[in-house]
Amino acid sequence: MYLLSENTVANLKDFASTGGIVVFTPRSGVKDEFNAVVNMKLPGLAAELCGVEVAEYNSLVPDVQETIHFELPGHEGNFVVSVWAEILEQNGAEVVASYQRGEFAGKPAITRHRFGKGQVIYIGVLSDHRFYERIVSWLVSEARISPALISSPGLELTERWQGDHRLLFLLNHNNQSRQIQLNHKYLEIISNRILSGTVILDPRDVMILKSASDD
Repeated sequence: MYLLSENTVANLKDFASTGGIVVFTPRSGVKDEFNAVVNMKLPGLAAELCGVEVAEYNSLVPDVQETIHFELPGHEGNFVVSVWAEILEQNGAEVVASYQRGEFAGKPAITRHRFGKGQVIYIGVLSDHRFYERIVSWLVSEARISPALISSPGLELTERWQGDHRLLFLLNHNNQSRQIQLNHKYLEIISNRILSGTVILDPRDVMILKSASDD
């Protein structure tokens, strides 16, 4: 959220206070809605919401990396930081991950701020796919989100609603077939077949599933 307005921040506060999870990433709040740089510490207008301010930042040259440790029980791990790293100053937020070596050692890199019934996450680093997979896994568990189906790498699953009917769009972005485990009977709309159990989705193919019990 590079550009932030007072109205946007107010809406995010309402969302978080009622139980929502808001995630900010580096350089959030740099500018206002008029594309003007704000004259305040980042994340600017969202500082109160985030419970942090960016005390310092570093643009990392290609051969320089930092390491952070993800500290939450069940999600622990070390991850490499490249390109961009921010030191966060806590104003009510708790530390989720901290730097492990170099000039930033021991300083907060990721924080969580309890806001009303919800929480606000500030991620002050850029990292690799392993890191973002861990972040997404943690946020999904925090939001108590259950997957519609058990998928596998390279399969895209999107949920849509048509009136009272829930539709699942499955796209196989792989060059190989992929197995999908269905949790009950579905009507595959394109082929007009009833499917259940383990099904195969061909390379670069798509399925549109509707619960067979909806009809």
